[in-house]
Amino acid sequence: MARYNPADPAEAVLERGAAGGFWFILFGLACWIVPVIAALQIGLSWPLIAVVLGALVLVPTVLLLGSRSSLQQARSRGLCPPAGSGSDADVAALAARGEKILAIQLYRELHGGGLKEAKEAVETMVGDIRSPKA
Repeated sequence: MARYNPADPAEAVLERGAAGGFWFILFGLACWIVPVIAALQIGLSWPLIAVVLGALVLVPTVLLLGSRSSLQQARSRGLCPPAGSGSDADVAALAARGEKILAIQLYRELHGGGLKEAKEAVETMVGDIRSPKA
């Protein structure tokens, strides 16, 4: 629960409740215990159940660890400015280097909006770079 002073929204308090966490843990345990009981009922061995449960934990973990966005990877390589410090000049520079997808992602981070609008804006920037005005 979040509470704030309407006269001064900077005065805010986040109240944590233990009940929500309890139900979350209980639901998580049920999601593990019910399939284990069902597997035992149909005669599967404990080692097989352990392998399946281990895979259910390991596969999503590996996928999540490897799923850093391309924009984050570009930042770690120094191709993009740090989050929150980019500008349209950085978008244009990425587009000029041929990094159109990164340019679109950075544009969306800076300006919000949809993919179509960002793509059109970056393509306009690329067109402006290729045909300088006299």
